[in-house]
Amino acid sequence: MTQVVTLDKVCEFLDNRRKPVTAKDRKPGIYPYYGANGIQDHVDQYIFDDELVLLAEDGGFFDNPKRGVAYRVSGKCWVNNHAHVLKPKDIIDVDYLGLILRQYDVRPYITGAIVKKLNQSAARKMLIPLPSLTEQKEIVKTLLCAEKLQIKRNESINLLDEYLKSAFYEIFGDPNLNPNGYDRLSVQEVAKKVTDGEHITPIRKADGIKLLSARNIKNGYLDFRAGVDYIGEREYERIRKRCNPERGDVLISCSGTIGRVTTVEIDEPFTLVRSAALIKPNNNLILPKYLEYFLRTNYSQREMMKNVNQSSQANLFLGQIKKLSILLPPISNQQSFVNLFNSVYLIKQKMVLQASEMDNQFQALMQKAFN
Repeated sequence: MTQVVTLDKVCEFLDNRRKPVTAKDRKPGIYPYYGANGIQDHVDQYIFDDELVLLAEDGGFFDNPKRGVAYRVSGKCWVNNHAHVLKPKDIIDVDYLGLILRQYDVRPYITGAIVKKLNQSAARKMLIPLPSLTEQKEIVKTLLCAEKLQIKRNESINLLDEYLKSAFYEIFGDPNLNPNGYDRLSVQEVAKKVTDGEHITPIRKADGIKLLSARNIKNGYLDFRAGVDYIGEREYERIRKRCNPERGDVLISCSGTIGRVTTVEIDEPFTLVRSAALIKPNNNLILPKYLEYFLRTNYSQREMMKNVNQSSQANLFLGQIKKLSILLPPISNQQSFVNLFNSVYLIKQKMVLQASEMDNQFQALMQKAFN
């Protein structure tokens, strides 16, 4: 029978060896500099050289543990004070520890209403199922095999997207050079409406109508796994007067990670917060998929980053989005690209469905292994 023990029984906490270094004081180098959620930088020195698991102390995805609250590291590295440093004891396999903590629901152990924190005294009490080392290694082998299949499927999906980007350049040429002499217009000139999301903090609910932010916008799709807020009908009716996304609209992330772009492909009602912007294309001038892929070109991404406000957090403001330059080919040329996209999209959708099934199977394996 598998015993259940507290985390401090299976690993040492090496938090006393952590050392934060501000960005201005870091010297560039080859060693990864880790924080709560992964690599933040590379520096010229290291303070650890071991097989470790890092568990977020603050700044982690505590409300959405499926995004990961812990990760495995190996070799020379530097760790700041936003992640606990765990050195496994002989009774637990380091990969097993990393897998079991990766999506651990730490909410019962969190303190702080505004700044949430998993302090060391609470982390030490986290419960860990501990089968024999042989069983641990079998669990790790099964889960890592399933994870490799997930990675390969996702790589195949990404290759299809890279193919479409290459086809875009083949059809329309490099936007920097504009070899076909297309007219240049601003986003505002090719759109019926350009707006961003809600500026006032809305009243969020446990369920209702989706309220999406920049984190939900990925290149080519909306990611509901990244965490979704909800609002009621009354809030929605108020917000939709400003921001009412519909199928065929183009969305841009304009805070945090700038410049991720997708086209709305769903019919269910939802709206946005300020960290996302919406473009309603004038379909007589520009087709949504052409606009999406143009905004994803290196040319457009550089234009966005040139305009980014770099105060406390990167922001691309609405006025700057409206002024972005767009090359405007004839609609017939745009339609040729859209036709190609549609044929590739059918293949991609099958792969995405398979990837989703793999993800569900992986989660079921995790549940079976660790519950």
